[in-house]
Amino acid sequence: MKRVQAVWAISAAVVMAPGVVDAAARTGGPQAALHALRDQDRRVLNIAWRLSETAAALCDDARPGLGWTLHNLDQYRPGLRPAVASAFGLTDGDLGVMALAPDGPAARAGVREGDVVLSFRHRRFDAARTTTRQADYAPMAMALHDIEAEAVAAPIPVRVRRHGQVIDLVVRPRDHCSWPVQVEPSSQLFAASDGVRISVSSALTDYAVRDDDLAFVIAHEMAHNLRRPEDAGARRGSRAREEAADRAGLILAALAGYDTSGAAAFVTRLGRSQGRRLFDGHPPTPARAAALERLHVWIVAEQRAGRPLRP
Repeated sequence: MKRVQAVWAISAAVVMAPGVVDAAARTGGPQAALHALRDQDRRVLNIAWRLSETAAALCDDARPGLGWTLHNLDQYRPGLRPAVASAFGLTDGDLGVMALAPDGPAARAGVREGDVVLSFRHRRFDAARTTTRQADYAPMAMALHDIEAEAVAAPIPVRVRRHGQVIDLVVRPRDHCSWPVQVEPSSQLFAASDGVRISVSSALTDYAVRDDDLAFVIAHEMAHNLRRPEDAGARRGSRAREEAADRAGLILAALAGYDTSGAAAFVTRLGRSQGRRLFDGHPPTPARAAALERLHVWIVAEQRAGRPLRP
């Protein structure tokens, strides 16, 4: 099933991808596939949240964020819903917490993965209703839109259901760059940005075994969004544009606390496995790796000298 694209800023996370679930289910069954997808969501969310919060002072559209990924039964195809309900405890109409950034506002307020959101300030989500007859992201998009509208001022009362118990919490959103980072189901290695959202293929997410490497991938795409006004006159995929995104992205990753020492080795490994197919528009892999290594050395020197870095 084709993935539904949606714009939503409050989670800085990924939209559920039924295609990934279907592929994984063929080897480990739906329960294993769903838990694997949740783990992937959690990892990408954690990295994306750290980066987007670090970049908040640099982007023009910073908004209050919560650092969570929500889901409901509607967005899954009907045949998969029983497995989803069993794996995550969702029932018709539930708005569940799929993943949390460990240091995000929702987690710090006491929200836990598996909670069901009943209300968010003035907006209630506890009304009983029947799920849609086909996979449909519209109910989730509407809920996220309502949450974003309510998140403009802190603190925010949030009511959740946890193992049958109703719990009242208070969440204090923090500003972040509101670019949702989505995992695209694909066997190809790619990442892309369009100024609104960022996409990373599921294959590349798995290929970047170290969080530091995946952070560089995501930060590189965030850098494209940060530099979009400067890049307006540059041809998409031009070498100068990609070199600037490499520089800004590696600095952003460093500012977020990621280790930049492996970036050169990572792009070298990618280049050997994919060749020019992956890096169209980028400098040749040896030149790119050398530039990243020089930049890493400079970043370390600046940090040791106590001088501020700016992407």
